[in-house]
Amino acid sequence: MPPVEMTTSRDWLRLHKKIGAVTLLICISALGGNVAWIMVLSTHARRYDAEDFFLIAGILLVMVLTTALMRSIGRVAGIERERARTNQELQRSQARLRAVVKFLPVGVVVVDAPIGSLILANDQHEQLLKYALIPGATLWEQCGQRVYHADGRPYEYRDWPMARAICSGEVVLDEEVWTERGDGSRACLSVNAAPIFDSTGTISAAVMAFT
Repeated sequence: MPPVEMTTSRDWLRLHKKIGAVTLLICISALGGNVAWIMVLSTHARRYDAEDFFLIAGILLVMVLTTALMRSIGRVAGIERERARTNQELQRSQARLRAVVKFLPVGVVVVDAPIGSLILANDQHEQLLKYALIPGATLWEQCGQRVYHADGRPYEYRDWPMARAICSGEVVLDEEVWTERGDGSRACLSVNAAPIFDSTGTISAAVMAFT
């Protein structure tokens, strides 16, 4: 979908730039014809009235506005090209990240903030948990309600390592978590969780790794 949107936007800018160029050409032709006509009539001692000057002023105003519009379209086109380049770089970075995470020997999941919807999970997590996670669904709904403290108490959401990373920015290291796996067995996991901050310092996501 994003490529289609960018292509449509480029077509829209190209169309408006053509319209602006045609409008500017018409204005130049009209202005030139008007001035030439006045100069020809000037030999017959024609008296110029206010309408002539208003017409010339109107044509000049349209030319100025059209030129400004074309310059604005050029700037927007530059922004669109920069956005397309940024999107391509982001897609390449995400592809590299997925390639690296895929082959890590530990389970890795990445969720967004503040909801906690699953963004990315590698293959190892499924081998450890014995069930697959669904992208887009919240991680707590899929596996958070299956985790327990060492003494058997179920985790509350606010105490869960991933929730602490998302909500308070806490970095959790090597926390012992017991979980029910997809095949009915229980396993003890060593969980690490950390927040991911954007350029403004806001928590935009969180990552959890476990063995």
